[in-house]
Amino acid sequence: MIKYFYLDKKFFHPDLLKNADHCQFIFNLLSFLKRGTFNLVVKKDFYNCFLENKNNISNNILRIRIEKLIKNHLRKKIRFIKSEFENGDPYIELIKFDSFDKFLEIDKKDNKKNSIFFDSLSFDLYKDEVFDFLEQGKLFNTMTELDFEKILLGASVIEATVYNFIDKIYKPKKESGSWNFERFLSEPENLVDRLIFGHSINYICEKIIKARSNDLNFLETTNSIIFNINCRSTKTESFYYNFKHKFNEFLGDYLNKELLNFASIKEFLDFGGLINLNIYPQFAADGYATLDGEETHDRYIHSENGVFSISKDLDIHSTVIKFKTLRNNLSDFRSGTRSYPFLENIDVEKKPIRIKFSSESHPFISMGFPLNPPCSTNLNQFLG
Repeated sequence: MIKYFYLDKKFFHPDLLKNADHCQFIFNLLSFLKRGTFNLVVKKDFYNCFLENKNNISNNILRIRIEKLIKNHLRKKIRFIKSEFENGDPYIELIKFDSFDKFLEIDKKDNKKNSIFFDSLSFDLYKDEVFDFLEQGKLFNTMTELDFEKILLGASVIEATVYNFIDKIYKPKKESGSWNFERFLSEPENLVDRLIFGHSINYICEKIIKARSNDLNFLETTNSIIFNINCRSTKTESFYYNFKHKFNEFLGDYLNKELLNFASIKEFLDFGGLINLNIYPQFAADGYATLDGEETHDRYIHSENGVFSISKDLDIHSTVIKFKTLRNNLSDFRSGTRSYPFLENIDVEKKPIRIKFSSESHPFISMGFPLNPPCSTNLNQFLG
């Protein structure tokens, strides 16, 4: 999964930059960052050291390309360590964290623990078996909790793209030409879908909170944290515009009466976390299709550390009790009020989800069609 390698600014020592092979190694190393299987961890003066010594690179084109790569990845795949470690010894401080992996060394030191030596003429780093394995897909259940938390480590924005999130939990019926906004709430399938999504959102919030804890996070991060849920809907823009009040009423009930029963969702919102919902209607107001059908299947969880494409939706969990059994016994589990029924006290488990890794995120990009902006709302506004 994601690994964190510390790289010292001596990487840009003037004598090393005068070596053409070393400069090519720098370029290859930074280029490989875009594949996303590891992040470089540096001190804040890392880039300044490069600026001070870059003119020692005799190849003008290579120097410009290296500078561009550093700028593009400085806040994405090149991450800063916490300010309290700036004046300390990273070899002492970083090794305390289970979430930290290795120190990159340009001098061979066989007796140094937790270090990896990279000769500029040997690019073993690029033979990344983990990347190849993830490209083939891997069962979500085989990831450790630490693996998942490292995706979110130090992140200020989390993106979860879900194909049918809204269409699964918001399913009013059209009867005699008008919409019935009440009956769908108590239908068995809808009750179970809302429960599963609630547990899945709670799990991500739990991982976000853990990833920002002092015993796990060694990276500089902002106080704010935003969780964006992006999803496609088969409904049109006009539906969400014409029935905005009903939709907001549903979101308010779903948040206050159901989601806030989950401890980690409540904790995430209590410490100031924001949850945004971005809905991409299937058709724009002018009738153009806005999304390419196949591309909407590239779902992912994304933070500054990288992107994991998920080949299923945000149903990280499934109920232990099979759906047919639940459907026949829902009266034993239904809670809430008559106007907003929901399920509780039902055990769930992680379900197998094949994932692959990518360094680029392209949510719902259309091919040859105008891309319609999403219908966006902030769930925090509905807090009761």
